[in-house]
Amino acid sequence: MGLKLCIIADDFTGAGDSAVQFRKNGYTPFLALQNWDSGVDLELYNVLVVSTESRFMLPSDSYDKVRSVVETCRRLGVRQFFKKIDSTIRGNVPEEIAAVMDAGDFDCALVAPSAPKNGRTVVAGNCLVNGVPIGENGHQIDPFTPVASAFVPGLLERWFRNSVGHIDLETIRKGSDAFLTRFKELRQEGARAIVADAETLEDLRILASAREDESVLFAGASGLAEALTDAGEGSSPEFPVIDEGKLLFVAGSVTETTRTQVAELEKSIDPVSLCVAMQNLLNDEEKELSRLLHEDSQSRKDVPVLIKTFDGDCEYKNDIAYAAELGINEKELGERVSSFLGRLVARIFMQRQIEAVFITGGNTAAGVSESLKVKGVELLDEILPGIPIGRFDTPYADKPVYLISKAGGFGRKNAMTQVCKIVTGRQEQQPERK
Repeated sequence: MGLKLCIIADDFTGAGDSAVQFRKNGYTPFLALQNWDSGVDLELYNVLVVSTESRFMLPSDSYDKVRSVVETCRRLGVRQFFKKIDSTIRGNVPEEIAAVMDAGDFDCALVAPSAPKNGRTVVAGNCLVNGVPIGENGHQIDPFTPVASAFVPGLLERWFRNSVGHIDLETIRKGSDAFLTRFKELRQEGARAIVADAETLEDLRILASAREDESVLFAGASGLAEALTDAGEGSSPEFPVIDEGKLLFVAGSVTETTRTQVAELEKSIDPVSLCVAMQNLLNDEEKELSRLLHEDSQSRKDVPVLIKTFDGDCEYKNDIAYAAELGINEKELGERVSSFLGRLVARIFMQRQIEAVFITGGNTAAGVSESLKVKGVELLDEILPGIPIGRFDTPYADKPVYLISKAGGFGRKNAMTQVCKIVTGRQEQQPERK
């Protein structure tokens, strides 16, 4: 088959929700993890998806990491790239775009982080979540990658000094000819990174009209990826039916969205809930692991199991304060938790013979995948907007396991509950996509 395109994301869940859009258009995307450049038969796929796990790195380190990945992909014969960026512009966005441009020989980047199906839009250059600028909602207090300003061109100026352009919604709504004319003008004026407004998928499809120019790097979220495939809605996919007791939920994200979804899942489904006691983990990790495994061993096996890292609104702040007393900063705390969750999940896999796992939070997904020794994930479809489903092999299961992954801030209140109903057969078909 041979690789045609590489999608580079800075975290696990972002890689999946963008790459799965290409599956709808007949591509075969593979989310590569461990030893992806030597341990996987890449000839079986035509879209390679790489998560560099660089969102929490220093900007200079993330540039180097991304550039190295692009150089490796070019040695494998890949010439087309899509730079997945966070729809709320977290992470090292300008540095990673620049790295792909420099190593991939691109003259200009078209930057559009909108993901309309999940309430992420760009208007007047500002990144909005459900109509509210990100500097005015919960995304600016992300403990690991805080976002201080919603203005995307201002962010890009950090690297592309005096060479950032912007195309407003009024121009885009005039159609592809008007957009392409303005895009060309800005490039002639010296712009190397051009931000485009977009509120709808149709707006993003206008931006996709620039795809014939191979010197342009597209940098965006799942919305832009969907527009580039131009696949339409397609037929409703068929999903596996899993016994409820073989379904595992792992909620590593501490966003308010995830908290609400977990509460709804517990109310509607009543799973076995295993709550990691963070202070116990920091004091004696092995004892906490044994406690949780014993609790699960004594629990019902005919319902899903939920692993969560919170049990109250103020608990996470208290955990951060306690970790600080031990000399552990927030980033190190996150890494400790992700590693622990990975170990716990691997043991739960063996206790319950898990057949499907739902993970929310990119750091958590990466940690779990590492513990399960997953080399990569074959992406299949979206089970809900922005929530892809795929499958992977692991030595902790005797057959391929289904993976559903979600960014912490994505999805409606009942997203986890809907996923549970779909994969256990309570809900016969996927809800209508909007």
